[in-house]
Amino acid sequence: MFRDSIARGIDKSGGISHLLCGKLEVLAGCAWYLRHDVGQYRSYLAEIGPLMISICDRDAVGAITAGSLLSSHSYREMMHMLAGGDLASAREFAAKMGYRREYDEKHSHPFGIAFGQGIRHVVLQQPAEARPFLEEADRMCGTKKGFWTHGYTHILQACLDGDLAMANRALREIVDGHPRELKRGGMFEDDLIHLCLCHWGVAVANLARGIYDLPVDAIPPLIPAELLIQPASASSLSQTNNV
Repeated sequence: MFRDSIARGIDKSGGISHLLCGKLEVLAGCAWYLRHDVGQYRSYLAEIGPLMISICDRDAVGAITAGSLLSSHSYREMMHMLAGGDLASAREFAAKMGYRREYDEKHSHPFGIAFGQGIRHVVLQQPAEARPFLEEADRMCGTKKGFWTHGYTHILQACLDGDLAMANRALREIVDGHPRELKRGGMFEDDLIHLCLCHWGVAVANLARGIYDLPVDAIPPLIPAELLIQPASASSLSQTNNV
């Protein structure tokens, strides 16, 4: 139904595309929880990148788009791209997502802006731009304003510093703090995919591996090895050997 509406051009505001992204997230979670089906998990998540990029493209030509869809809070959709290993879409979306201050003033809260812009610049490998946002986000962690754990900001800082040991410690922080994020008031309250998996932990691990060539460790069962992509150098070597 959603795909048909999009194909027929009914999705003028981008709302249907965004709603479909949410359904795909649930399906990906089910694929992993019920069958540990890596291919299906990634296949569902692979649809999210093109959907969000199309919203950006329509907004760029003056199409009517709901501003909240392109606020800094849309980093959440970028997390799905990273979790699925779709680095190309994550990079393209990060570039096109930009920093729409007029949307953020209406639709975002301070942590969403700081963390969203921080990870956007990390994906784009822009350390000077990323650090001030990450520092601001980190100050809000451990409070009701942000994540209960500092792990997410710490691993992004580790990526910028090329610090593998710090990145692995940050992933452990993320896993240790995950149960708290699932509780009332946590970042992942009532979010199905996070009940069976540290989905955003997979996302930042793939970011570290695929973009910054930091071979961070899996921490099963919440961050399973099967869902982690190869480090950038290993992927490049594999491609060279196949030529």
